[in-house]
Amino acid sequence: MLVLLLIQIQVKLYQPILFLELEQTNMNNHNPSQLDIKLSDNEISYLKSANFLTQSQLTLLDIFKWNSNSSGILSLSPITAEDFREVFTEQLAKFGFDESYNLTDEGKILEELIDHFYYNPQFPAEK
Repeated sequence: MLVLLLIQIQVKLYQPILFLELEQTNMNNHNPSQLDIKLSDNEISYLKSANFLTQSQLTLLDIFKWNSNSSGILSLSPITAEDFREVFTEQLAKFGFDESYNLTDEGKILEELIDHFYYNPQFPAEK
């Protein structure tokens, strides 16, 4: 029982590292099924200051490829993009609307991010 518990702890500790290594490999060898997500400076600033992203998601943002001073491309696998979308959707539900159910400024950014990170496997080139 103790051995099984230690194995589970080790797997959980190393999981983000493996996730990051796989993502970096994918970024170096661009795969056509990857998403190239164009993000504005405002969106990147919001994400880097967000306290709801996982450490591995924040690390992916640190290796972000900038095109210019105002935008950049983040290359992700569809699975990783969906992981980001899930986090954005949870945050939108918690903080994206005011008392009258109107979008807040944060809600507007989150909706844009949810759209940017969308992947349609039937039309992978379509964004």
